[in-house]
Amino acid sequence: MKERLNTSEIRTKKTGNYFFVFLSILVLGWLFSSCTTTSSSSDTQSKRVKLSSDATDKADAEDDGKEEINLSGSLRPLTISLYNNRYTSGAINRQKVSDFGQKLEASIMKDKNALSEKNYAQTLTTLISAQRLSGAGVGSILETARKYIVIGMRKNVNKQLPAFSKLDVALAAIKEKKLALAEYFLNELLADKEVDKEIKAGCYTALGMIAMSESRIPEAVELWKKALGVDADYKAALLNIGFIATQYGDVKTAQATLGKLSSDWYALSGLIVTDRFTAESTRIPAMCSRVLSKNKAHKPALISCGYYELQINHDYKAARSYSTKASAITTGIAKLDEAAITLSSSIDKAQAEEVRAKNDAKKAKLKEQQQKDRAAKEANAKEEGNKDKKSSDEGNDNNLDGDE
Repeated sequence: MKERLNTSEIRTKKTGNYFFVFLSILVLGWLFSSCTTTSSSSDTQSKRVKLSSDATDKADAEDDGKEEINLSGSLRPLTISLYNNRYTSGAINRQKVSDFGQKLEASIMKDKNALSEKNYAQTLTTLISAQRLSGAGVGSILETARKYIVIGMRKNVNKQLPAFSKLDVALAAIKEKKLALAEYFLNELLADKEVDKEIKAGCYTALGMIAMSESRIPEAVELWKKALGVDADYKAALLNIGFIATQYGDVKTAQATLGKLSSDWYALSGLIVTDRFTAESTRIPAMCSRVLSKNKAHKPALISCGYYELQINHDYKAARSYSTKASAITTGIAKLDEAAITLSSSIDKAQAEEVRAKNDAKKAKLKEQQQKDRAAKEANAKEEGNKDKKSSDEGNDNNLDGDE
């Protein structure tokens, strides 16, 4: 089985733009797209651990033919967060990955002599992936990498880590802000003509992540474009460009990019934001339903859908329902919680304005009716006055006739 790990990352810069505050929430934190395979040995394969333990993973797995999400033996791309953020389309349960890694380490110690050099080396690369995905420090990962090199040097003194393991090390280094180490591995991989397109796309995306962390946003976007130049369907780069375009108001680019991932509910959660400002807003209800059917506790989507009901559909009851659900979800993420509070306040304000408008309309209608009544009364009084004058004039005429 070919071993490979496809990894990349997403991050956005905070913006003060009221309409796009949700974008920094939707793509909160450092996000990765990755896939991993391991040794074909029966010993390693028997230790496969299913990671789809929460509703997010289970729902997303349904999109892929109910395929199980495994740390080993799966080429299925995932979008996961280093901080175990469950707001993306494939948040891995870090504790399960960590448990798997510990079992793997114990197995290596126990069966080291029984394993062939090939299986031992392949198991070490699996451990590197498990360590990175579970959030282990880059020091621990480098120690595992050293063991891999040592075992390989028995036959080849020029032995190096496989490309996907180098990418794992680079991503772990980025997490710890050891950017020089990360760039060393990433640039080495890009210079290697033998590296496959997924690894190269992951490298460009990771370099874009570094640029973004240093507020070099245009450079980050160009690097993500390079990733797509290598692999046009590279999901993480598409998400990066789509969400950053949404955040900065480039609705056309956001819709074109995220639209390529319409089968992914996480991408749809971004389209909900962009569609609010275009003629495509009619499809938002369906997207809200789709996203929340995959993750009913997706707070950013609840907030975005609430704003749709408030600002476009003017259905305050529906908006309040979304707002109540969003407010009931505790995240510990200040920006997200503040956004939920702002939505609730906006609904209160809109309802208060509606009540005030209705009251003003009633007052205006009453005033108009009063004016009409006054005008009618004056007209009647004038008409009565004219009748009285006419009667008086006629009476005077009759008196004159009598005198004659």
